[in-house]
Amino acid sequence: MPLISPAAYAADTFSGLGELAGGTFYSEANAISSDGSVVVGYSGITFQAFRWTQAGGMVGLGDLAGSYFQSQANAVSSDGSVVVGYGNGTSGTEAFRWTQAGGMMGLGDLAGGAFSSQAYGVSSDGSVVVGYGNTVTGREAFRWTQAGGMVGLGDIAGGSTYSQANAVNSDGSVVVGLGNSASGFEAFRWTQAGGMVGLGDLAGGSFSSEAKAVNSDGSVVVGFGNSAAGREAFRWTQAGGMVGLGDLAGGSFLSQANAVNSDGSVVVGYGVSASGQEAFRWTQTGGMIRVQDWLADAGVSAVGFTKLTEARGISGDGHTVVGYGQSVNGREAFIARVEPDLTGGGNGIIGLTDLANSMAQTHAVSNQMEGLTSLTLNGAHHRTLSEIALQNGQSCGWVSGDLSRLWRQANGTIGTAEVGACHKFTNQGVMIGFGVGSNFSNLDLANNGKSRINGQYGVAEVNWYIPNTTLLASVLGVYGEWDANLSRGYAISGTVRSKGETDITGYSLRARIDWQDAFSLGEVSFSPRIAYSLMKTEVDGYREIGGSAPANFQDQNHTAKELRIGLTGKYLLSEQVTLLGHAEIAHRFDDKVATIQGNINALGVGIGFRQDGNQVQKNWARLGAEIDYRVNPANLISMSSFVASAGQDADLTAALSWKMLF
Repeated sequence: MPLISPAAYAADTFSGLGELAGGTFYSEANAISSDGSVVVGYSGITFQAFRWTQAGGMVGLGDLAGSYFQSQANAVSSDGSVVVGYGNGTSGTEAFRWTQAGGMMGLGDLAGGAFSSQAYGVSSDGSVVVGYGNTVTGREAFRWTQAGGMVGLGDIAGGSTYSQANAVNSDGSVVVGLGNSASGFEAFRWTQAGGMVGLGDLAGGSFSSEAKAVNSDGSVVVGFGNSAAGREAFRWTQAGGMVGLGDLAGGSFLSQANAVNSDGSVVVGYGVSASGQEAFRWTQTGGMIRVQDWLADAGVSAVGFTKLTEARGISGDGHTVVGYGQSVNGREAFIARVEPDLTGGGNGIIGLTDLANSMAQTHAVSNQMEGLTSLTLNGAHHRTLSEIALQNGQSCGWVSGDLSRLWRQANGTIGTAEVGACHKFTNQGVMIGFGVGSNFSNLDLANNGKSRINGQYGVAEVNWYIPNTTLLASVLGVYGEWDANLSRGYAISGTVRSKGETDITGYSLRARIDWQDAFSLGEVSFSPRIAYSLMKTEVDGYREIGGSAPANFQDQNHTAKELRIGLTGKYLLSEQVTLLGHAEIAHRFDDKVATIQGNINALGVGIGFRQDGNQVQKNWARLGAEIDYRVNPANLISMSSFVASAGQDADLTAALSWKMLF
């Protein structure tokens, strides 16, 4: 998360929360402390509960001792010191209560039935925990205290026993959730004096409702019911009863409320828009809007995210929302904060939020260079020099061009043109090649910002056939220098952009092993490979001119470390035409892109700033198809195209090369 000044952090921000190390990228935030400082949820396909803070980042909470590893944090106390959820203990799934001092402690289960319990809510001071356990008659809501242990709350009169507590108010006196009445599944509100009371359903559709959250004093309950239109989020009060909150515009009708702030004035959850499921934030005056639009109205961009899918938690003041969305990394937990009246007017004088978002655009230069380097190493050079069929002692040359299109992280184009010469030393089983190239990267950034990079590079490659094997070892090195021009925009209409120019130096090295024609299936031969690459980028410091807040930037240095494992299938269609298919998976070992820091001149006031780099996509896949056309024994034309699932590779790449013998 960006750090421009203490006030900037307290103002409007958006950030993905990343994930716990290891496994497939995946995280979801389920709740946030009332003060907005602590977020809890789970990460990883196999699930591990986490607790996140601005200072400490995402920290795994482990699991209960016993069975296979799985845990999930569902709720957190007001100050973030107590976390509740469920884990896997010796007896089975078990509700837990976690503290810094005591760690994760199992809360047991209700008497009777197969062992299973989960905790979904906790009071402000962490002393009361609610959820469900299993009794001899079925699932039953519970309320746990240190003194009284786990106590069943019964069920709504009517149907078979089935109840679940989803939330509890600040002092632990009001519990809400789901019960089974004579009418069907029904939202309930429980108090010590009144017991479990059903809240009914919205008018219309088949009877079904569930309470998901309750405000601090227990007077406002939110959840979902079935109306004539379909599943619909509701807000319940004693005076007004259950009132539907509608849905987002577009798409099929479906909405659900998951959380409510302390005074009951702000509700969050998810609805369905024309783009599919999306997180919403509801107020009495503004109605239901997408969280993404709420951020945009404050000048905040959900950087790195294509969609905010569901909101699951909200701070006591209603200014901070957590949930999960789809980022460039995959499914990722997020935190979004919008404080009122911090962004100034529309007179071209920017606020701290706009400034922080504008500064984030400068990450583009370092990111672009990684994209350029990746295209050089894995574009036309996705095949080694030895793929050119050479007679003994012959020399060769190549001309190649690559063009890539980006959509995921930014809208832009990358291109490369290259020429080179090579020679094979037959007796040594060695082939060497040298080339020069020119490339560019053009990206359109937020708020009409732009980033343009142009430069030249040299490339050298050595291939060595390992004696008495079909293994080919190769090393590819690239060195280049580029010019960068960046125009940094601001959200406020009419604000002049800040512009700067700088120089970039890049070094790359790839070591690779190919097992040529390792096996065949029918007439298709397959060659697996493995490659490890280091890509170092050095962006010189520079000074901007123009705009409301021009900045001086310090040097940005970053080294990317990448492993790729691939397989190529080759089929000889005719004497002239060969068809090839490529598949590879990539893994990044570094965690974040370059950090940016420097000093901003805002209306004559110098403000120091530092923004950590965004987290990189750790794992992705790439698929490609290629055609070789041998014009004659001395000339080969290759055409290829690749698509990538994520990561540093461009979304779509096309390459054309001409290889010749001398």
